[in-house]
Amino acid sequence: MGCAASKAPPKRDPVEELIEEVHAQQGRESGGGVTLDLSAAPASADAPAGKLAELGLSLKGKVPDAAWACVGVLPCVEINQCVTTLSLKGNHLGSLSPKLAQLSALRVLDVSENGLTALPEGVAALEALEVLDNRIEVLPALDLPEFTTLNAGGNPIKALPDLSRCPKLRVLIVDDCGLVSVHRSFTPANHPKLERLVVSGNPGLDAKARAKIDVFAATTTANGGWVRG
Repeated sequence: MGCAASKAPPKRDPVEELIEEVHAQQGRESGGGVTLDLSAAPASADAPAGKLAELGLSLKGKVPDAAWACVGVLPCVEINQCVTTLSLKGNHLGSLSPKLAQLSALRVLDVSENGLTALPEGVAALEALEVLDNRIEVLPALDLPEFTTLNAGGNPIKALPDLSRCPKLRVLIVDDCGLVSVHRSFTPANHPKLERLVVSGNPGLDAKARAKIDVFAATTTANGGWVRG
């Protein structure tokens, strides 16, 4: 009698694998934060692919409900309290779900290289935001007490908004934006911790804005940084 053909193992649900990966990382970090990489592609040829890409889950312009389910909805509610870093880089996203606010522990968010027209909302504890190379035309005033880093380069932003309620801001990158004006509150007194200020590629800056930026040279130097542009 011939040997019976062995059955192939059943194909696993990729979202279940994603949940397991988050739980495993949480265990490895011994109570620390979890980094959830949902980026579309590796940053370089020899870098590992983002988890969704690795599992064959295509975003197609929005984060699938199944992915949000694994980070903020039953049966794994605890995950929304452990994900501290989230990357959605390079997924051609036009908007972000309000469910992002369910990630109550989120500190670092990378949504660069998408098609976003507005900043994500409701992430009250955010400390660092990468939104470079999107389609954002207006930056709102931000009220994030622990916020330290904003990279909004490569967006068609004409005006730098009121950031005075971000007193811990250390890194501000708004290069190649077509920036013209700067909010009156943008002063060393309101941003004493600023280390790096990048405004290169904004030839249309008016004289008043240029003067406000130049004033930061002393502040950034004292903090071990620099002004570029």
